[in-house]
Amino acid sequence: MLAGSGAAMQGLFRNPLADPTLLGLASGAGLFVAVWIVLFQDSGAGSLYGQFAAGFLGALCVCLIVFGLAKRQGGGSAAVMTLLLAGLAINTLAGAGGGVLAFIASDEQLRQLSLWGMGTLTNALWRTTALALVLIAVALWLLMHSARELDLLQLGEATAHAAGLDAARLKRRVVIATSLGWAFVWRSLG
Repeated sequence: MLAGSGAAMQGLFRNPLADPTLLGLASGAGLFVAVWIVLFQDSGAGSLYGQFAAGFLGALCVCLIVFGLAKRQGGGSAAVMTLLLAGLAINTLAGAGGGVLAFIASDEQLRQLSLWGMGTLTNALWRTTALALVLIAVALWLLMHSARELDLLQLGEATAHAAGLDAARLKRRVVIATSLGWAFVWRSLG
């Protein structure tokens, strides 16, 4: 999933530097999981699924914000540069937000945040692993299904549009698949 999402981002933005961490997806997922742990988490099985959902929403929100900022620049290299700079800025802001949440967290919440950040097998269950594998497989399938269209996009949006490619639909599909997969990979790593 990490390789697939990185390749999809590079193809989507026609930039070899683009990846989910550079665009702030990982930090957005981490921030939303920290918000979940500190402000909303209850104990039990729902807490782990809540972390999955929070990670997905965080990655998706960051993607939408970064895309929105880049779209305001129009097209071309200015939009790609804005995209990368917005991703770096959001990465920094999300890190600061995570620091504030760690500061206000209780001792137990701080322990959960630390264990989540380092990676732990405390909540490892076969059913959650199976859920993560199914959703990662769906995300990878969506990315693999987009490969030919991403290749066509390498010729430029105008040429791809002339060949019948709906670039906006492709971008939405790749962003959702990358956010979905990255959130679950991030959760399984964290």
